[in-house]
Amino acid sequence: MPHPVSFLLFWFDGPPPKKIEVAATMRKITESQFRPRSVLRGDARGRLEWDEVVVDPSMHIHETTVDSEAALWTHLHSILFRPFPSDRPLWAADVICNTGPGRSVVATSAHHGMADGPSTVLMMLDILKGTDGLRPEIPGMSRKFERKAGGSMLSYVGLAVWMAWNSARGVLASSAPLFLQDSKTALKTATWPYATYSPDFHITEVPHIPVDFLKAVRLAASSKLDLTPTLHDVVYSVLSGALTQYVAAHPVPNQASHPTMRLINLAALPKTGRAPDDLVGNSWGVVSLNAAEGKSPLARLRHAAMMNADAKLRLDAFHSRNSILTILRFLGSKAAAAISARSVTGHTCLFTNVPLFAGPVEFGGAAVADMGAIITPVMTSAVVTSYNGRLRMNLHLPTSVEGKELADLVVEGFRALSEELGIDANIQ
Repeated sequence: MPHPVSFLLFWFDGPPPKKIEVAATMRKITESQFRPRSVLRGDARGRLEWDEVVVDPSMHIHETTVDSEAALWTHLHSILFRPFPSDRPLWAADVICNTGPGRSVVATSAHHGMADGPSTVLMMLDILKGTDGLRPEIPGMSRKFERKAGGSMLSYVGLAVWMAWNSARGVLASSAPLFLQDSKTALKTATWPYATYSPDFHITEVPHIPVDFLKAVRLAASSKLDLTPTLHDVVYSVLSGALTQYVAAHPVPNQASHPTMRLINLAALPKTGRAPDDLVGNSWGVVSLNAAEGKSPLARLRHAAMMNADAKLRLDAFHSRNSILTILRFLGSKAAAAISARSVTGHTCLFTNVPLFAGPVEFGGAAVADMGAIITPVMTSAVVTSYNGRLRMNLHLPTSVEGKELADLVVEGFRALSEELGIDANIQ
């Protein structure tokens, strides 16, 4: 099975950092993400294994010089779909210096099946953000969307991690020219061989929710439960309930042949150095909040808190891992949703993706995914941050009407939970 890879492009109006500078950056990332003297490698089955070796980051950074932006895009096309061999660490970077008119770029890539993939590019951004001309960009994403996002990386990071599969016959490779057009062209849609979706998402902000209210929820819930939920548990349970209601209210094509969306609580995954075998093997094998579907808000919160407690992975574990987990895999006729979490300077961010496609597609010569038609009206990306003592949640949806609908469901979820606990919701 081809290795899925996360990409992010860093554009420079002037010369990009030199290879030695990028190597220093990647060395910092490696030292902070991995055990000393260890790297992750992928075997032929896509599993992630530790390899106790010392690796010079500069060995995995490629430097190229081009004389025009057109040549730069041609080179980008070749590297974005370059196979990701299993005999090297699961990250790399390409520095493309454009000596002619136009921009230069640093293209970072990391294995998408491991925790460090998205966080690698985020850390790259953190380290390079002071460089003049730095601008993260999503291939094929319109400027209109970037303007709506306000230029904030964290406001659309759930979409910024652009997934591609390294297969010469992969679905993205077939539509690469559309995704790799000059970003100055405001693409309204990005056409895949079998499906189309609009990248112009409207950002809807849920009314600010006081952090003190969440603390009150935790305290009240702990008095009724035999465990104390974390902040992550509270937000996760309410957001997942809202998403479940939202999807239920918006029937999707091919629903009869498609399984119910599963919300995967990645906080409940084992705290190990690699992805669980059942995530990279033949089965998802993860706990789903569908098990709590139809239950009361407090029961849903208990369900989320128990999953986290059972895995002995609390919010502080996310702090120490400094990682985002975004797992979106296609298994046969099944597509799964993912909720992932990352700590950013002590704040909690939740990123959600709902199922995208259904229908047969030939992938690397084998029908391993169903991507025939869009099966959901949205691709949501929710960001929750602690901001001036309040929680602020941004929901990325195709229309502002749908955004308000989901935002209202989130607010109602908090109110229902507080009512069941007998406390003042205090949502303004």
